[in-house]
Amino acid sequence: MSINLSQEQKLKLRNLHRESRDRLVCDLIRCVLLCADGWRPEMIADSQLIHETTVRRHLNDWLNGEKLAPENGGSDSHLSEEQTAELITYFLYRQEFL
Repeated sequence: MSINLSQEQKLKLRNLHRESRDRLVCDLIRCVLLCADGWRPEMIADSQLIHETTVRRHLNDWLNGEKLAPENGGSDSHLSEEQTAELITYFLYRQEFL
């Protein structure tokens, strides 16, 4: 498995890694950067303390569209806008008294 990145792409990925709070995104970025530096998936897995299949999945995700984030965007709300507003108000009010 081989990934070729320009210096500009590497810099952008390093900056994104630095800014990201999502551990999965950071894992994926490290895998891509290490692979681009010539590391084999087994070596990456050992160094990052993750399973080799996870490394291969991250690399395949990158190769199949430069995916950096999970696609599990959650679900649609079952509440109306009014119910959502009431719930937010309830939690904000409750938080003041904790």
